[in-house]
Amino acid sequence: MVDEKIQKEAVEKKLPPISEYKLSVVAAKEIFQEILDFYDIDFEDIVNDQGKEGAETLRNKLIRAIRKGKIETHMSDDPEKGFQIIQNSSTGITLAYNEYNATSAEESDKGKGISAMQYRLLGSLCGKGTDYIKNRKILRGPDLKLAEYIAVIFLL
Repeated sequence: MVDEKIQKEAVEKKLPPISEYKLSVVAAKEIFQEILDFYDIDFEDIVNDQGKEGAETLRNKLIRAIRKGKIETHMSDDPEKGFQIIQNSSTGITLAYNEYNATSAEESDKGKGISAMQYRLLGSLCGKGTDYIKNRKILRGPDLKLAEYIAVIFLL
């Protein structure tokens, strides 16, 4: 959220409006599409109405996070890391989720319930161990929800 005092000063000085967004909608949609294209995900393949509604919600939440600079992508020079989705938390913690791989998929399958699967997957992908997200409690509130949305992309 933009500080109201700063926003008021900007209006008084007739400066352009301050936004909590770092990227335009168009730029954010391009990054989101880059993720979908890399993992060969097509939301048009979803056939039922409930699935389409969930996919649209996921899409909107991730695009908004990209616009705010909370999600970035990076192609690492290190082949072990590959295509990374980077999450910048509100507490200053940055987690780089490396390219989805068989080891992480296997670790995810060991989770009991969807949340456990997501946390194990993300811990494995960021190279911190499968219990890192759950046991370290490093992500809370909106940051944890965002991590869960990112995990859905890998589990599609």
